[in-house]
Amino acid sequence: EGGADTAVDAWGFGTGEDGAATWAGESLPTSPEALSVTLETVRALIEHRPVVRAQCLEIALECAVSTNEDLRTRAVRLVSTHLHPTKALAAGIEAFATYHLDEASTEGAAKLESATKLAEKAVVSMRKTKEKKERGEQEKRVKAAKLKAEAEGRTYKPGDEDAGSAPVSEEDAK
Repeated sequence: EGGADTAVDAWGFGTGEDGAATWAGESLPTSPEALSVTLETVRALIEHRPVVRAQCLEIALECAVSTNEDLRTRAVRLVSTHLHPTKALAAGIEAFATYHLDEASTEGAAKLESATKLAEKAVVSMRKTKEKKERGEQEKRVKAAKLKAEAEGRTYKPGDEDAGSAPVSEEDAK
């Protein structure tokens, strides 16, 4: 028996809790053979039964944007090679495609804006982390220079920490 439908359309098709397609509460088969038979049946109804043409075209188009990759691939092939060349269907198919492209474009733009904001935050965070690390390293150099000056019996002067890392000339080495 099928699970409870989480969303059901006017024809009784829905999506079960596990994400599988359902009809009247029963899970539908998802084997490649079942998908082929289903889509060929939808195609035959579109081509030969004008009374249900619009509803079946809607089913085929919804299958073309399904999250099930196998179903989506087969439905796109059906729509593009068999249904779109039919003049009576082309305008509806193109309107559906345009709507979904616009929807995807809007969604993509929103996601891009969100990703850009996230990247900007990451840049600021990385810059702060780098500055903090550099301050810590500078503090370590100052502390080391103070300890070195103390060990040598002299007074620390600001800038001594940089002298320790400077290359030693031949004269200073003698």
